[in-house]
Amino acid sequence: MIIKGVTMAGLRDSTLKALERDLGRDVSQEEGSCSSYREVYDLHINDVRKLAPLDADRYIRYLLGGSSLGNAKLFTYFVAKEGMDIDHWLENYYEKE
Repeated sequence: MIIKGVTMAGLRDSTLKALERDLGRDVSQEEGSCSSYREVYDLHINDVRKLAPLDADRYIRYLLGGSSLGNAKLFTYFVAKEGMDIDHWLENYYEKE
């Protein structure tokens, strides 16, 4: 079921607009552009670090075209905020989806 005003990854239009405002660019074509947390890290870690934690979680899930909220929160806290090595996080904290 498709809901008007909601992306495939579950972002509402208002959240998408807030992300665009905070990142200073159009992110509407970025949905599903990453296939793994490694890609999110390699391509978007600086963007994730710019965002408030709740928005960062939503942005990560948007980039991945959907993902568990738990993994997104763990990534935001440990990798983006605390600077944990991405390989260590993937090996020890990432929960297979």
